[in-house]
Amino acid sequence: MRFASLLVYTPWRRDHENLGSGPRSIMGMVKGARPAVLERVATRCSEYRDTHFADFFTSASTLIPVPTSAPAKAPDTLWPGLSIAEALLDQGLGRDVQKLLGRTVRVPKAHEQSAADRPRMDELVDSLEWRGDLGSNLERIILVDDVVTRGTTFLAAREMIHRAQPWLEVRGFAAIRTMSFEVVTEPLSPATGFVELQPNGWGHRDP
Repeated sequence: MRFASLLVYTPWRRDHENLGSGPRSIMGMVKGARPAVLERVATRCSEYRDTHFADFFTSASTLIPVPTSAPAKAPDTLWPGLSIAEALLDQGLGRDVQKLLGRTVRVPKAHEQSAADRPRMDELVDSLEWRGDLGSNLERIILVDDVVTRGTTFLAAREMIHRAQPWLEVRGFAAIRTMSFEVVTEPLSPATGFVELQPNGWGHRDP
């Protein structure tokens, strides 16, 4: 599965000298859906629309936010994926935003778990609900999330979608990706790559 991301950060567990505090601070603001930060993210994405992200944000792309780790309790529940998708749409990066994925069961947040304790794809699929019958004129789907770690959530969302509508093209976009094997001090790092499912049930992301 193809994915794209704009920013990068190193988790604090991997940064013993706290050199990557700047990117982590930005990650926190992205997860908090700070409007000014998301507007800047979307503006930066528009600058890379015809280069790094040429195959993602097209006039046929429907932006579908990835739900948070728990079912929404109220209409105004914080939903970073939705806020990012709306900011991207404001920059003309997509055709529309449709809220067609829901979370029915709470799952652990990947960035708060050790590598061995993160949910596998089957568990994540079972926690999701696809509401594609409520959608309109779906051609290409871009799943939008705040952070991508291994990419297992992207794979689970695509699996859920393809069970109902296997002909749909599905890609993923995350505002920021983790980098665990080196300390990142500069957050801006637009990239595209692939997420593949491993035999152990977790995703593997490159880069």
